[in-house]
Amino acid sequence: MGELARSLAFMMNDPDNAGEFLMICGIKTHSFEVTANMIETTVPDCTDRSAPLHKTTRYGKKELSIEGEGLFQDHAAVKVAVAAFEAQIPLDGKIVVPGLGTYTCVAGWNITKFSFGGDMEEDLSMSIGFMPAGKYVFAAE
Repeated sequence: MGELARSLAFMMNDPDNAGEFLMICGIKTHSFEVTANMIETTVPDCTDRSAPLHKTTRYGKKELSIEGEGLFQDHAAVKVAVAAFEAQIPLDGKIVVPGLGTYTCVAGWNITKFSFGGDMEEDLSMSIGFMPAGKYVFAAE
């Protein structure tokens, strides 16, 4: 049986309760991505320059991001996130990937985007994105 997508989450430390975590309520859809930039290391044959080239690569920088979309809920976690975004202060927290593990970043997590929207007679929707402010660490489940 697979893992529930709703278990994928960014959990921020509760600034009012040490050791407790807050999740942004209303998030229905998550998108988590880890990518690596590949650097080409192809070198032509030193003895036969006409020989076919074989592309080789090595890892460059890694990137990690998580985004969530859903319905806006007037919840403490949203207020903490908005305040951190406006002050441009990274949030302490972690990304939990069910069945895989946890990503943490000592430097905190930057909020890369906030958006709100909706039709006049619909509930207000929101979207939020996070990226690590420094080197992140993965701990397998």
